[in-house]
Amino acid sequence: MISEELKKYIDDARRQGMNDKQIKQNLTASGWSEFDVNQALNPQSVPPPPPLPSSSPPPPFSPTRTAATQSNSAIMGVLAYLGILIVIPFIMAKDDSFVKFHIKQGLTLIVFWFGIWIISFALGIFLAVVRFPLFGLISIFFPLLWLLSAILAIVGIINAATGKMKELPVIGGWGNKFNF
Repeated sequence: MISEELKKYIDDARRQGMNDKQIKQNLTASGWSEFDVNQALNPQSVPPPPPLPSSSPPPPFSPTRTAATQSNSAIMGVLAYLGILIVIPFIMAKDDSFVKFHIKQGLTLIVFWFGIWIISFALGIFLAVVRFPLFGLISIFFPLLWLLSAILAIVGIINAATGKMKELPVIGGWGNKFNF
């Protein structure tokens, strides 16, 4: 079927005195396929294009996900953000791309939690030993990081429960580094 935009351009160009060769050059230069241009210029004389060779077989049949499957994936996705419970979806459903995505995000969150714990423990001991005068100010920083990690876990749980595959803010990009 010939595009109305193409028909209008050809009619306007012919009214301005352009010949078909000039019109064809302009249209093909601006991205229109030669077949479409030929068909629009002379609709009766253009044979249909040859069928494209099939370079690959059609995709295999893929049944749609049922509500039960989606619900199971959502539950497994939620478990991925609950600390050690990440083991359950890892064992039971790591082949599901939705669950796998949330496992990676949950692992990122666990690494973040572990990093906060190590740094706060080491820095706390160091500052206590050297009797750093601003120890109280620095010690406020770590509870804020724990609060951030709890908020990130809630965001991840909401995303998994609603069927979204959104990365966690701030740390979610690190999830792509896990390969399994």
